[in-house]
Amino acid sequence: MVNNANDTSLWNELKILWLYRYWILSLSSVVVLGTLVYTLPFVTPPEYLAVSSFIPPSLEDIKSLNFLKIKFNGFGAAKDEDLERYAAALQSDSAFYWIEKKFNLTKYYGLEDISDPSKREKKLREKYNEQIKIKVTALSTVEIQVYDTDPQHGAAIANAFLDYADNFTEKIARRKEGIALLEKSLAEIQNIRKQLQDTLGYYRSRYKIYHFDDLSEVVSARILTEGFNQREFHQYYDKVQAIEHQLRYLEEHIADMFNELVFRKENLQTYPSLISIVSYGIPSKVRVRPQRLIYLSLSTIFSLFLFSIGAIYYHKYKHKN
Repeated sequence: MVNNANDTSLWNELKILWLYRYWILSLSSVVVLGTLVYTLPFVTPPEYLAVSSFIPPSLEDIKSLNFLKIKFNGFGAAKDEDLERYAAALQSDSAFYWIEKKFNLTKYYGLEDISDPSKREKKLREKYNEQIKIKVTALSTVEIQVYDTDPQHGAAIANAFLDYADNFTEKIARRKEGIALLEKSLAEIQNIRKQLQDTLGYYRSRYKIYHFDDLSEVVSARILTEGFNQREFHQYYDKVQAIEHQLRYLEEHIADMFNELVFRKENLQTYPSLISIVSYGIPSKVRVRPQRLIYLSLSTIFSLFLFSIGAIYYHKYKHKN
């Protein structure tokens, strides 16, 4: 009996749908037509997708650059936390303001007429987040997706994020700053060495004071004969010896610093960018949004469903009264 009742109810509802078929189809057609108009290029400009991606280096490696104690074989691959940090950096407020200023997105998105600064920025961020996506892929790369009505403009934004990622890495590595500080320290130590050399030369020329360990027996005997009985010879001999020891240390230190400076400059020339770019953003010729077929399919299904439900309830309400 229950099955018969259900069958009867279903059959009655099908008869209702058949009775209102023209209304259902007509109203659904209006919705589908509206969707079709919405997806036309002159109503909703088509958008194109530009994608750029890169492989970040290990942040631990670039923080501890030391080319004297280890053999440099390049930078290690980024760990999971490094990938998340790069993604966070590209999604940060700093990246947002940098990209906005570089491409004047407020004007480009047509938001410059909003007088209220807070509302304008809110609308800009909403549009920005809608058009630009940052994600970490399963292949351990950071990917930037940019949707834009202008393929060239979208590709330029996608590639600008690569520049931002590179600058972010260099701020951590501080390679150029390190070279500048090393050059400054080297110049200061060389100046100290010059002062010590001048002081040592003064004592040697005026008082004939030399460190005997560095001289031959003949020269040592001659110096002893000429100056050993002088009071200044005994007064300044230890000082001269100390200066000579300082100079030896400085010579070794300067050589190490010079080698490090050469290695750092070679590294900067060999690896001008610390990120490994997988792909640059290329202007696309394929429209990706709006997806007309999906829009039309969904609008057809939902409109038929909703108007069918509406027809059944309308019929029952009409005959109930």
